[in-house]
Amino acid sequence: GNGIVRLTETGGVKEYAVPHTEDYSGLAVGADQRFYVGAYDPSTFQGYVDAITQSGTATAYLIGTLSTTDNLSGGVAEGPDGNIWFVEYHHVAKITTSGTITQYPFPNSSYYANPGDIVRGSDGNMWLTLGGAGVNPAYVVKVDPSTGTMTSYNLTSLVGCAFDNALAEGPDGNVWVDCSTSIVRVTPAGVATAFPTPSNAAAG
Repeated sequence: GNGIVRLTETGGVKEYAVPHTEDYSGLAVGADQRFYVGAYDPSTFQGYVDAITQSGTATAYLIGTLSTTDNLSGGVAEGPDGNIWFVEYHHVAKITTSGTITQYPFPNSSYYANPGDIVRGSDGNMWLTLGGAGVNPAYVVKVDPSTGTMTSYNLTSLVGCAFDNALAEGPDGNVWVDCSTSIVRVTPAGVATAFPTPSNAAAG
């Protein structure tokens, strides 16, 4: 079935039921110790954030009322402000532990293909990917969690990245981005350096 699975160090497995049964993206633990997952209901084209306690009680939070803009397709991560941040098609957004959602439109208010991952950077900002796929350039975007102010870096122009998706904070204090045929290091100042993957094969 569909749900969140807890795996213990000894191999024990427990599955928690979730309010929605399809198209989950991302998982993060909030300051309230609930599990937060991004959800999408294909029957209504609406996006949700579902929060599940460790005892299995689930609460679904509707992202918005416009199915054309408020559906969720990207990652989920806890921010330095104690809120959960997530990526939508037209916004990056945050949800408080009480369920209040605030949306911040992407800089040019256009549709971005393939909303990607989001991570908390060592610089105190949230970083996310918006991955081109031939429709728009591939961006990595820095978000100030205190204001929602965004700074976009066009990885297609900077390092020839055509599609980006996953990203992670590295031990060097930089953000590292899966750019399909390369791994791209992005400094807090936005300086991007690409490192080709072996045999130039897609990284995933």
